[in-house]
Amino acid sequence: MKIAYTKYCLPIDLDGLGKPRGGTDSRRGLLENLAKLGHTIDIYAPTTGDPKSYKYGKVYPVNTLPSSSRYSVLMIEDGPTNVMFSGADRVPFLLKTHKRIDAFEGKIIYLHQDNLLYMVINLDAFSPEWMRISNGYGTKDLLKNREFYIFTFAQDTEHLLERSVKIKRSGYQYISGMFSVPPARLEWVKPFNPNPKNYLFYAGNKRGRKHKFAMYYGHGKCSVRVAGKWSEKYEDEFAKIKWLGQIPQGEVFNRLNKSVATVAIGDKAFEFTDSLVPRMFEAVQSGCILYLDSPFKTAGSIFGEEYMVSSEEELLNKIPSVANTRARKAMVEQQRYRGIEEFDMFNAFGRRFQEISKEIGLG
Repeated sequence: MKIAYTKYCLPIDLDGLGKPRGGTDSRRGLLENLAKLGHTIDIYAPTTGDPKSYKYGKVYPVNTLPSSSRYSVLMIEDGPTNVMFSGADRVPFLLKTHKRIDAFEGKIIYLHQDNLLYMVINLDAFSPEWMRISNGYGTKDLLKNREFYIFTFAQDTEHLLERSVKIKRSGYQYISGMFSVPPARLEWVKPFNPNPKNYLFYAGNKRGRKHKFAMYYGHGKCSVRVAGKWSEKYEDEFAKIKWLGQIPQGEVFNRLNKSVATVAIGDKAFEFTDSLVPRMFEAVQSGCILYLDSPFKTAGSIFGEEYMVSSEEELLNKIPSVANTRARKAMVEQQRYRGIEEFDMFNAFGRRFQEISKEIGLG
């Protein structure tokens, strides 16, 4: 099956060498798994990297529109909410995308990566200003005679399912947690590093995380390295942290491997859905001890409840010293066994992905 893949903001990284932003890792896993099911995925979006490095299809100029006669499916990846409502000439990116949806007559899969899903697909109820800007064009127009599915980052937890019922009542046929499919990358597992150069490492942005970030990383009691999109205000406030800026995805694995531990933290939406996120698996694969902020109970049941923390003191009491090589290695091996062997994370995600793909006609 031929699939057209488009994104209306933040370019798609084609070769994996760019800065990790806008769902890079989940997208890479999604495309890889679709290709394994025998699909060709052509890209119609702004990109970075060498188009020749893209191996799942062709790359077309961003202003080229995919034809319904050529493609069976249109996949649309959105972006962070603050970006979706911005755009050149006072025309929001989201409106441009909705009009592209309306022009496509085949099956549509909407890949939603932010956490305000209910607001985004109910814009006509959310904002009278939206109706003025769009000349009366609202989300109900998207449902005319079409198959329309929504995938999100969040796992299928009880709370997400409750919201799914409301969304389905609006006319949408499907909602799933399967956009966040990690690549089958057992070869990315790094050997244990007996001589780490850093104590704590964090890769992520500041959105909705300041309190937890300050608690676990901003105390100044050990060496800390942070990668991601932050502002000078935070760099000044947490002067003891070494700020790395945005770094390529492969370098995230290298930095984790050179650190003793990381703490998985999230904003309120991630806590609300108790999500499993790729950052957790990155840490385990990289040979870094993964600690989990207390709301992540599902991850705690997989990687070990003894690795859950709720305060700075609890973290510093649990984390082994750099010199304690034996304890660190035992903890890394324990978490790898639990996550990769017992939880069977790659195969488990793969099976669920195949089930859902079959349900919506992609299997």
